[in-house]
Amino acid sequence: IPFHLPRDADRNLKRWSSVQAKLWVLSYGIKLSTLDHFEIYWSDSLSAIIFPQRKDGELVGYQYRKFPNPDGHPKYMTKTKDNFIRKNNYLDVLRHPIYYPGVCILVEDYISAIRIGNLGYACCPLWGNNLHDAQLTKLLQDYSKFGIMLDNDNVQVKKMQRTIASRLEAHGKEVKIFLLDKDPKEYKDEELEEFLHEFF
Repeated sequence: IPFHLPRDADRNLKRWSSVQAKLWVLSYGIKLSTLDHFEIYWSDSLSAIIFPQRKDGELVGYQYRKFPNPDGHPKYMTKTKDNFIRKNNYLDVLRHPIYYPGVCILVEDYISAIRIGNLGYACCPLWGNNLHDAQLTKLLQDYSKFGIMLDNDNVQVKKMQRTIASRLEAHGKEVKIFLLDKDPKEYKDEELEEFLHEFF
């Protein structure tokens, strides 16, 4: 059986039944027009927003966040295709049809990736702060310059940023760590453009 999103997954934000979920997405600077190019779905059966994970365009998993989120329930859950081992595979980067070639920005979460992608930069959500070997190999093939935009909020993340930068630099890539005090999704477009234009 092919892996698929819940049957009622709907990409048209205007039709979503959860006002809370709509407001959450819009509060992070996602516009209706953004969803012409990037996928976010709502499912009534899951009572959740869904972020698809694709490899070469094929759906291999999705992360979802329930609204309202039940007490004691993790903020994000992930469902993956049978036998798909995340750390042994790469996932597609997010790209607007018009983008700067050769440059890729690494972020922790999917919404931040959409925000950066919508500015014309290829963006790789790490779905956390770890860069798996298979993902690294794929990125090295496709890009020559990298920006790392993780939420610089604790010692562990700061250490992880440096580790990721070192791994990319070991392959002769140009890398810039942006020392942000919050996730990219929490900045305005103009602020993100200013950060990125300084380097790229």
